[in-house]
Amino acid sequence: MNGTTDRFAGSTGRKLLHETLKLQKLIGTNAELADQIASVGTLIDVPPGKAIIEQGNDDSDIYLILAGSFDVVVDGRVVATKFACDHVGEMVAIQPARKRTASVIARGPSVVLKLSEPQFAKLSAQHPRMLLHIAKELALRLEQRNTRIMEQFGMV
Repeated sequence: MNGTTDRFAGSTGRKLLHETLKLQKLIGTNAELADQIASVGTLIDVPPGKAIIEQGNDDSDIYLILAGSFDVVVDGRVVATKFACDHVGEMVAIQPARKRTASVIARGPSVVLKLSEPQFAKLSAQHPRMLLHIAKELALRLEQRNTRIMEQFGMV
């Protein structure tokens, strides 16, 4: 899939953006939420190799991946790959005083929709199921991390 925001321009593109947003795990087919996010978010083309999040930084935006894929890199090591329908940056969006714990780098041409932390906070207050989804995602990451640690020490 070509990573360009042009496909989301005009009335046809707006409909495509809406449908693409409804596929987002964070949105969960909620048409009203998809409309709200489309209205306030910023579409960004991301070229291969560009970081949308850098470990240690103190920005607090959240990104919804619409097209392409991204490596999640901690201390120079790829720990996960995120694809269309995934989101990244939610940990700091929930706790804006924290620093970024990973870098998120485009594997190929990609498109994301960026929400600022205040935009995300307002939307999640109106649509609390967003926070439930994030809690489930973070629980899954914790479980995966614990499994890796157990395997590393031969405990599995």
